[in-house]
Amino acid sequence: MASPSLAGPLSPATIAAWRSAARERFCAGLSAAELAAELLRLTPDVEPGMGTLAAASSVARQEFMGFAQTEHRKRMTAARGPLAALGTRPESFRPPTLVQIARDHRASPVACAREVLRAVSAAAGGSARDQRSRVTAWLRDPATLDSGLAAAVEECVRADTEMGPGVDASRQELGDELELFMCGRLREMGVPFDDEAALRLRGCRVTPDALLLLPVAAVGPDGGAVLVNWIDSKAMVATYDVVQSHAEQCSAYVREHGRGAVVYWFGAEEGAEALAGSGVTVLTELPPFLALPGGRVASVRDGAAGVPYPRHLGDASEMLGCVARLVGERESAAQA
Repeated sequence: MASPSLAGPLSPATIAAWRSAARERFCAGLSAAELAAELLRLTPDVEPGMGTLAAASSVARQEFMGFAQTEHRKRMTAARGPLAALGTRPESFRPPTLVQIARDHRASPVACAREVLRAVSAAAGGSARDQRSRVTAWLRDPATLDSGLAAAVEECVRADTEMGPGVDASRQELGDELELFMCGRLREMGVPFDDEAALRLRGCRVTPDALLLLPVAAVGPDGGAVLVNWIDSKAMVATYDVVQSHAEQCSAYVREHGRGAVVYWFGAEEGAEALAGSGVTVLTELPPFLALPGGRVASVRDGAAGVPYPRHLGDASEMLGCVARLVGERESAAQA
């Protein structure tokens, strides 16, 4: 199932609204799709759909990284007292207990579980490195713990949509899948290239996701043709700060391989492309037509447009349900 691309660039006002609203709603027990739908409710100028829901979710995920370093630390400080009290009574470890403490303090369930596991690991002794390794292993496989604590930790991992091994894995899988999707599209179009694995075997110092063996002309965001020698894939929204954070990496690609392009699959903030640096074109999809030397035009076959379904938002029925509710709400408001 494919997710349609965004209709156009996202305004800075939309990005700012999504970021602010996401911070207020983090760790409230919402699924990824529900959180994204909440953000779309605040921006009536953005048409609800699969693509915009994925974009809102991507912005929220990107924002959570900064949130976790600031506000979330304060929430965890407030939660440490109840967590410490719980840790002194092992018989109190039942599945809802840790999750309830997390919800009461609007903190990540996985972060609360990790706090308790650190105390358990410290009591078991060993070096600081050994203690950290045990905590990581327990979060990945709670079954190795005592039954009560194991059930409580497992419940925290299932309940957390913002932090933890499951979230990290889904983020990595999404990035890998979109990279493979892009490389598959290039092969289908007959564009010769080396992927990242092949470049490492060649001993390349800098390795974009696809180094084109022949320079090609692609359509840029302004409608003009741009020459590209490499293409990199990012499962993100190209906000100002994200593009700026990738500028050094892209500059290394330009120094080594010449001009190139970065595909931000979930959209771009209007004006963010100016921060990408000289020789870098920001795209929000792989162009359906690429002109190769000699005048040959490579194109993707009909029906292959779109990007893979973003499974990190939940199953398709949940995502479609969120979109349908948003559309219904706006139709009702328009008729009122």
